[in-house]
Amino acid sequence: MSAPEPLLQIISECSSAHRRLLDHVAEMDDADMSRPSLLPAWTVGHVLTHLARNADAFTGIFRAAAGGGVAEMYAGGSETRAAAIERGAGRPAAEILDDLRLSTAAYEATVNEAPAAAWAGHGLNMSGRAIPCLSIPVARWREVEVHRVDLGLGYSPEQWPEAFVEAQLADAVAQLPDRLTRPEDRSTMLGWLWGRLPSPADIELGPWEASRRPPDR
Repeated sequence: MSAPEPLLQIISECSSAHRRLLDHVAEMDDADMSRPSLLPAWTVGHVLTHLARNADAFTGIFRAAAGGGVAEMYAGGSETRAAAIERGAGRPAAEILDDLRLSTAAYEATVNEAPAAAWAGHGLNMSGRAIPCLSIPVARWREVEVHRVDLGLGYSPEQWPEAFVEAQLADAVAQLPDRLTRPEDRSTMLGWLWGRLPSPADIELGPWEASRRPPDR
């Protein structure tokens, strides 16, 4: 593996998260796939299909970068991405699970075999922002852990590995100012952080996309 030394542990942790996810959903049937997830308008099948397509997207970026190219994360943009997830969500459980296993295996193999040129490269997200290949392992790890919660199958943020929280918390907090859209919320949050106000209970947050650095999906 030619991955930079600081990323080796993250790559290993993501692989472990993949194994736990696949074990968690291995016995699911068609009825399970049609259950509502914790995400609006998405079933469990939608969430698992999204995870498969996300793995494909990151794999494509690495493969293009290895040859000196720049790939879009989702060619065709958000509408094409949404359509692919919608088409895939209604498949039989066995097909969805096979898709998830194969896409995950392809992602892991691509990352493990990525040459130095790939790690120096980047792709483009749906907004046209550059996604450095160096940022992809932690982004994929985030997708797996967060969307495993979204399945609504008993996995919760309290069960996130300590290493995952350590890797993600600072970045999530850094995005907070962009997501506080009401002036009163911004001053309340600052007052709480400085120990001058009690813990805020009525803060309104905008979506992740409100941040200048939203997570790559």
